[in-house]
Amino acid sequence: MIVKLIDRQMIRGYFKSYFVCLASLLSLYVVVDLFTNLDDFTHHNQGLWESLLRIFTYYAYKVAQIFDRLCEAIVLLAAMFTVAWMQRNNEQVPLLSAGVSTRRIVLPVLLSAFFMLSLTVVNQELIIPRIADKLALDRDDPGGEKSVPVRSAYDGNGIHITGDRAVRQSLTVFGFYVTILDPQGGQLFHLSAKEARYLPGPGPRQGGWELVGAWPMEVPTIPGILEQRDLGRYFLHTRDVDFDAVTRNPNWFI
Repeated sequence: MIVKLIDRQMIRGYFKSYFVCLASLLSLYVVVDLFTNLDDFTHHNQGLWESLLRIFTYYAYKVAQIFDRLCEAIVLLAAMFTVAWMQRNNEQVPLLSAGVSTRRIVLPVLLSAFFMLSLTVVNQELIIPRIADKLALDRDDPGGEKSVPVRSAYDGNGIHITGDRAVRQSLTVFGFYVTILDPQGGQLFHLSAKEARYLPGPGPRQGGWELVGAWPMEVPTIPGILEQRDLGRYFLHTRDVDFDAVTRNPNWFI
């Protein structure tokens, strides 16, 4: 009975230490980051309340990314504080004298640490992907109106895509260039367009790009890949290359 009581006490102590460390480190990170980049939030001169709302919205999403960076350190600190607090209160010596091994004493702490580490996986796999578009926004561009650079990308359909610049708000790439390999004849087609807007499909891998102001103005239709809708206007079907693929750094979450 005494062992079970100690287990519950260790688990409670661990979670108390964990949430104290979590709140402390998150608050410290947010405060330092906020005051370092305060000008980015306020340079639009939209008033106090608008600036506060922008700051709150930005860090409400950013907390998930900050937690992903600090979670391992928080788990370790909480375990250290729990064991140190137990030793400070002289609770470990009586247990060792009663024949309880050190491994058995710290077992509840280790199990609690493993449980909290599993939250890291949940955060990385479920939460961050759902808010990835918000995390990609800059502090001074909450609406995604600024131009961002475009990365080249290769689609499984035999399509290579690149561009000059992009705007997140409208999912549009300006100076759009695409090279298409015709799977039937093996011929390469080169298309350039003034702009191309990404249109998400009804399901995964079903979206595509609407090209406007394209040259050449007439290109043979390639079934399942390229269809002409008007002179200088095409729709390009892609499976893997969406707007995020050409604008987001592969290590954006690090």
